[in-house]
Amino acid sequence: MAKINSFDRANIRQINAEIERALSSIANKYGVEINLKNTRFTTSNYSTKIEVATVGNNGVTMTKEAIDFNRYKNIKGIDAELGDAFTYQGDIFTITGYKPRSSKYPVLAVSNDTGKTYKFPISLVNRYV
Repeated sequence: MAKINSFDRANIRQINAEIERALSSIANKYGVEINLKNTRFTTSNYSTKIEVATVGNNGVTMTKEAIDFNRYKNIKGIDAELGDAFTYQGDIFTITGYKPRSSKYPVLAVSNDTGKTYKFPISLVNRYV
């Protein structure tokens, strides 16, 4: 890559991809998961947040949302466990966390087909788990 004179979305994506590749060896060494989060930039500089999380015994990454799920599941009456899978509209979803500030759709689950995170109401999760 040539010298960068100003930042834009394209070259920031390239730099972040290289940073993630470099951090993957550190993550493997310590048995954690490292992800780059929200990035803010101007044409002359940019900053990005790095999240480091432990991996639980069941293979689930213990992010803030995963910890919140374990904290609130009994209080809110969720019948599922972190990492449980359920089928909804022909797709299989794995529960990854809980957003306490979201009153309508607080349960987070990742689609096994696309890898995208979706939000679900507690009643739907209890029905399909």
